[in-house]
Amino acid sequence: GGDYVLLQWCVDHGRVLQSQEDFDAVLRELGEKLISEFHSRFYEVRAYLLEHEREFWLSLNILYDGVGEVMKSLENDSRVYILSTKRSSFIAEILASKGIDWPLSRIIDSGREKKVDIILSVLEQRNVSTAAFIDDQVDYFAGAPEDRITCYLASWGYVKPDWLLGSGYMVISREYLKELFAGLT
Repeated sequence: GGDYVLLQWCVDHGRVLQSQEDFDAVLRELGEKLISEFHSRFYEVRAYLLEHEREFWLSLNILYDGVGEVMKSLENDSRVYILSTKRSSFIAEILASKGIDWPLSRIIDSGREKKVDIILSVLEQRNVSTAAFIDDQVDYFAGAPEDRITCYLASWGYVKPDWLLGSGYMVISREYLKELFAGLT
């Protein structure tokens, strides 16, 4: 979420970003201290909105058609986790507002840690050999060992259209998402 503040900084300062490399260069230029401040401010506002403008804030956080239904069906399946850059407590609030009672213990906030590393850690903790990883950002798949983590690129969300055509990852539709999880035994 704090990336939105960085993007606004770029707009305010006339910085044109045309690639992830451009974005990363601005990150390095501004430094960890200022970027941390951006993230802190963003989360302060998010917390304020949740406390004082709860219904408005919840209305900003949609679930894509069909995804909520799948999540509702999995809320008690201890094998399925939510891994996000969004804070766990915020995700729990969003899901609860949609009638999904997902345990906070199965919502992981990746923070600045690589999602792949977190998945591998959970696999080790749970003594499980493989995982399916669904995300709408191909950057998060980097470093995933193919024999342990099967990466699926979500066809919804923040996914770039050109990733759907040539990312090299299996693209999963919302319809197939239902089938994938229906096959869990």
